[in-house]
Amino acid sequence: MVGRRTAGLGAAAVMVLAVLAGCAEADDVTEDAAPSPASAVPTDAGTATDDGDPGEPGDEITIGPDQEHDVTSSEAARVHCDGGGEIDVRAATSVAITGSCEDVDVSATGATVSIEATDDLSVEGDENEVNVDQVREIDVEGARNDVSFGGSPQVDVTGPDNHVAGS
Repeated sequence: MVGRRTAGLGAAAVMVLAVLAGCAEADDVTEDAAPSPASAVPTDAGTATDDGDPGEPGDEITIGPDQEHDVTSSEAARVHCDGGGEIDVRAATSVAITGSCEDVDVSATGATVSIEATDDLSVEGDENEVNVDQVREIDVEGARNDVSFGGSPQVDVTGPDNHVAGS
């Protein structure tokens, strides 16, 4: 009977040690609270061209046809449209957009946006300063925006106290 009891206690001790060893291994694992920048950016959001890390402020994001990019950070942003793409400026920040975009929307309040070329520009936010070198159509629905443009676009202004003029 003593042999059985000793064997039973030995088996129980081995099981306890195995459970504790499993816990120790789990404690050694460190989990990140946030995903890495590469996994956090959807594939259709464009790619960074400065240092390959799309989450870094100041990096230039490049988008192409059928891709979209939302500017949501208060950090200054640079976006390059490579033959198309849609950009929505949602943050009160400075944004430089180069290349030729399909559509640029400014829904922020207090943004400063410079655009090299876009087919359509829509300003729905308030108190923005927007300069576009080449544009086909401009729609301004917000209030107290200052929009300057090059060329001879179709212009529709429905918001109050907006200043829209050719440069």
